[in-house]
Amino acid sequence: SSVFGEVSARRAVELRALVAGPVGDTCDRLIVGERVSAGEVLVRSDPFAYEGAVDEARANLVEAEAQLTEAQSQFEATAKDLGRIAEQVAIAERDLERARDLVRSRNVAQRTVAERELTLVQRRQSLEAAEASRTVQAARVEQKRAAVDRLRWRLRQAERNLNDTALRAPFDAVVRSENVGLGKLLSTNDIVAQIYEAGGLDVRFTLSDSQFGRLSADKKPLIGREASLVWAVGGTPVKAAARIDRIAPDVSSISGGVAILARVLAAEPATETLLRPGAFVSVS
Repeated sequence: SSVFGEVSARRAVELRALVAGPVGDTCDRLIVGERVSAGEVLVRSDPFAYEGAVDEARANLVEAEAQLTEAQSQFEATAKDLGRIAEQVAIAERDLERARDLVRSRNVAQRTVAERELTLVQRRQSLEAAEASRTVQAARVEQKRAAVDRLRWRLRQAERNLNDTALRAPFDAVVRSENVGLGKLLSTNDIVAQIYEAGGLDVRFTLSDSQFGRLSADKKPLIGREASLVWAVGGTPVKAAARIDRIAPDVSSISGGVAILARVLAAEPATETLLRPGAFVSVS
């Protein structure tokens, strides 16, 4: 069967500014029709403000970590004080019991018991105060730890924003359009360029109901079937091989046929540089 189809880019994207700021540098190949490599920096925004944000976030994090260390030290010191006071309470309780035993045997005065009771009350009050202080110190440690976690995230965010000042090509591509220049003030999400994958071309064509039914009824699956295309341009037609790998999910409401998408494979010499999205081709 022979039908007509149109070549399209398999992957085409709009590159948008990830951060706001003036353009500080652009790639020399960021011009219409040029090819760029995966990972290549196409546009770099002025990084000054973002470098400052990283330095500030890092300094804030160092300060918060120091405060956390201080709070942890205070908590540990309070815990040690609490242990010592608890020991003093136990000693005061034993002293009080001995004094009461001696009062019953008439070896000490009742005043001694009263003094040791007062000492025990004071030690218990100190213990309660130390327990309250430990609770406060524990809460302060958690607050400082939360502040450190928050500032670590802010540092990562600042570092990511700094990295995003460099807009890179996601894959080997051909520049379809560009809208940027040195000094231009970009806002977040501004379109910088449109690109499509180099060498990643599809051809889309429509089979009539009868053609689709006949080919589908064949023992050989439709998906994976080889095809060839010819682009009649100039004196020498451009030829390429293709392989069907997708079938559109819906029947065309206009033609009543089924759209088929085939991936363009290795072509004849120089075809890769000639064949373009939008080319109207004959498919066999």
